[in-house]
Amino acid sequence: MLLIRTPLTPPYLLILFALSQIASACIYYLSLPDYGAYPIVAVSVRILFPAYFIYLAGLLPLQPVRPAPNVARSTDVRLSNYAPHLVTNDRKLDPIIKFLISRG
Repeated sequence: MLLIRTPLTPPYLLILFALSQIASACIYYLSLPDYGAYPIVAVSVRILFPAYFIYLAGLLPLQPVRPAPNVARSTDVRLSNYAPHLVTNDRKLDPIIKFLISRG
């Protein structure tokens, strides 16, 4: 279902989860008795991946906004489907065109 509809807002719960992963990695590293080279590499990997996810999630819009005022909404009528009929000057097609446009 996620592939059909894109998220409208950033994934707040996943961002909080990533923050908790960063905090737990820092607490784990500070609780080690000796600060060796191996733990710092593992901890830095545990910190960098959630931090990168938080950065990417922060690029999403905070509210569902359109990129510009003249961008069509999902409720707007698609006139591109009816463009060949709108070009004709045949008055017999006017009721059909009005019916098709009213259906959206």
